[in-house]
Amino acid sequence: MVASGAALAVMGNHEFNAIAFHTPDGNGGYLRPRNSKNTHQHQAFLDEFADQPDAWREAIDWFKSLPLWLDLDGLRVVHACWDPVHISQISHSYGDGARLTDELLHDASRSGTWQYHAVETLLTGKEIPLPGGAYFHDKDGTRRHDIRVRWWGNGKTYKDIYMGPESAVTHMPDDPIQGDHMVDYGHDEKPVFLGYYWMEGDPVPLAKNIACLDYSVAKSGGKLVGCRWNGEREINPESYVWCDRGD
Repeated sequence: MVASGAALAVMGNHEFNAIAFHTPDGNGGYLRPRNSKNTHQHQAFLDEFADQPDAWREAIDWFKSLPLWLDLDGLRVVHACWDPVHISQISHSYGDGARLTDELLHDASRSGTWQYHAVETLLTGKEIPLPGGAYFHDKDGTRRHDIRVRWWGNGKTYKDIYMGPESAVTHMPDDPIQGDHMVDYGHDEKPVFLGYYWMEGDPVPLAKNIACLDYSVAKSGGKLVGCRWNGEREINPESYVWCDRGD
């Protein structure tokens, strides 16, 4: 659909990780280390293209063609978080703006750089550290000291802005948030459409002008979700369309 001009698409965290997994770092390794964890996460791709080197090369090249965000007339699209500060940083520092240049790919693959933090935020959302060494265990049993947040929200405590498994809510401190971590995305801004978050239940907007379209179609009980946007500044809840996953 993209090739025929019938659709537009943006890069997600899995596409970025796949590109980095297959890109040499110049020191005998790869931009995304091929350790057991990263290889396990990427195994389905490796299995699919095991005997098709030309096909996997074509897939990676197509991933690299996807923009990090779309800022169109009337609406915006990004995989996880529309952070205008990071978008401005990337736009002013790299000639292709929203495109993942080879230079940006290498810079954003080095943990600790502003490029790493910027691309990570756009593709996986905002995370903030919990205070006082607090932690919780994620679905894989890994101890986490940072939480993903509702970056569009106006919550004042860690529990207010936490976004993740409901089972971990009781571990979230009800303390005031330390530092300025949220994104100022006003209700007068263009509507922005997101993926990434694996929402559940019936689709509803996250805010008047923010909609997530990822309702976990990759797992049992999930939905394939779309939204018919007709130029409105506020997202109409009745514009969602979806079909349940057939298991």
